[in-house]
Amino acid sequence: MGKTVGIDLGTTYSLIAYQDPATGRPKCVEGPYGTPLCPSIVSVDPDGAILVGEPARRRLLTQSSRTIYSVKRLMGRGIADVQDELKLFPFELAPESANVLRVRLGDRVFTPPEISAFILRELRQWAEQFFGDSVDRAVITVPAYFNDAQRQATKDAGRLAGLEVLRLVNEPTAAALAYGLHEKRSGKVAVYDLGGGTFDISILKLVSTGEGDIYQVLSTNGDTHLGGDDLDNLLLALAREEIARDHNVNLDAHPEAVQELRKSLIRAKHDLSSEDRTEGLRSFALGGYLAALNLGPANIHTIAAELDSIERGVTGPWLEGLVKLGRAWVARLKGDFDEAVGHVWSAIECFETVQSHFADAAHQILAQIQISAGDLQGAEMSLQRVDATLAAQGEHAYRSTVQAILADVSETLGSPEAARAAIQLSDTLSADEDVINYAITHRVRARLALADGDGEAAERWAHSAVRFACLTDFVLYQAQAKLELAQVLVTLGHRARGAAEARAALALQEMKGDRPGSEKTRVFLEGLPI
Repeated sequence: MGKTVGIDLGTTYSLIAYQDPATGRPKCVEGPYGTPLCPSIVSVDPDGAILVGEPARRRLLTQSSRTIYSVKRLMGRGIADVQDELKLFPFELAPESANVLRVRLGDRVFTPPEISAFILRELRQWAEQFFGDSVDRAVITVPAYFNDAQRQATKDAGRLAGLEVLRLVNEPTAAALAYGLHEKRSGKVAVYDLGGGTFDISILKLVSTGEGDIYQVLSTNGDTHLGGDDLDNLLLALAREEIARDHNVNLDAHPEAVQELRKSLIRAKHDLSSEDRTEGLRSFALGGYLAALNLGPANIHTIAAELDSIERGVTGPWLEGLVKLGRAWVARLKGDFDEAVGHVWSAIECFETVQSHFADAAHQILAQIQISAGDLQGAEMSLQRVDATLAAQGEHAYRSTVQAILADVSETLGSPEAARAAIQLSDTLSADEDVINYAITHRVRARLALADGDGEAAERWAHSAVRFACLTDFVLYQAQAKLELAQVLVTLGHRARGAAEARAALALQEMKGDRPGSEKTRVFLEGLPI
């Protein structure tokens, strides 16, 4: 018989715990990312692979239609019950949801208990790795207001995860027990619960029975739409309204940008718990401007006109700097690298006047433009400057991307050992499978393998780079990866396959108006042997 655990299956986060034999107190099990909190998020890859927790959370930006969060709100409920919630989610219900809710993630369909089972199964694996033993029984907490259908759906999720659900414990009861209130006092206790989905209060009474003291729920009430999720959604609605009013930008057509905004708002909310100001929304503004250039029309003249419209309403050096970055990227697409570099330096000057961290981000954009222009030494210097700043700040995720780009530059400059070191550091700094970083580093690994004479590994890495690039929404990354694969295939003698990949890259580049990239790919195609 395996171990027994307690599981808090939450709206936004879940965790798994056990009773410490030394203290008799509950103790949480940490997951692979050094925290006991597992984001209650599930994502489905195009190849059908299931991601849970932190890896899935990162997919909210790149694969929002394949990723679901807050599934607890859907447990044991009918279509009529969840209409308000569905308006706020990027995922959609499947047409066959007549009697039972079914959520479509990509080309697959799941019921809420099936999705919750993925989360429970992930937590179970955490515990089994921790114990070195099987885990087959669990006590799971549920809100006190859950009805019979919602409780049964939770039991079904446990069963699908391979767990025997010994008992469902009301969350306020679990909180009181976890805090040891039953050891300190008798009588009535009020428990407030501000969670991801609700804010409620329960009145408990400690009752003595033949089997020991238990908490009886005398009354529970609250608002089932006043949790952390609802605060986030309210902030999101206010921000979208302000963006539409002040900048004439409608985000409805760009779900990835909406999720990026949501992520920035949550970060800002967390920052403001301990600080009186935050840069969180500014990070969205930068990402939003760049995303708009990627997601927007391929006609760069239209983009330039939009920037003209935005600039007329700009006040202050920070927003002026963002517009300059937008102009830099338009110039880069046109192939006017001198103009692009000039706009970036103007942006850097704007950011430095207000001591904004965007000066470092602008240096990374400068490096990307320098790479396109063939100024690899300049790009290397720009990236090393950003990397040094990020290292001093302890910013790992952003620095991992910088290291990935440095690996690309180092290999091109003929420094394979420096490239390998940068790849290793990028992988170490990445909290999990980072599709953007892998789209870059796997291209570099392919070139390194080819230089080492390992054609099989080179082709494998090149295909992997394409796969990860296609998991992002950055079309130019996809084009770069396909061109890299084409070059590897042609080098290995697979001319027809290489030409097909190069033509696919060219189509993507032309769609986005990438003049320098298109010219590079045409030169490659024209140089192929007959």
